[in-house]
Amino acid sequence: MFVTPSRGLIPYSFSVLKIYSYNMTEYEALIIGLKLALEMRIDQLEVFGDSQLIIRQINGHHEVRNAKLAPLYKRARSLMNQFL
Repeated sequence: MFVTPSRGLIPYSFSVLKIYSYNMTEYEALIIGLKLALEMRIDQLEVFGDSQLIIRQINGHHEVRNAKLAPLYKRARSLMNQFL
């Protein structure tokens, strides 16, 4: 769900076709949202999530130790850097 600065809602849904862990699914949702925001030419974005692990990893407060999460983390950080 995207929320515009004027509090308008832009709903968006997707399906994950692979079997993922909860944290992997959270990363996939983040990546899809970032890609969509970039396609919409949004230059400033505030992201919310409910996985404290993912939030801490993305914000650099927690190391990514899981080998399956590492490539997802790198992809998300690469997309995030495009907003700076």
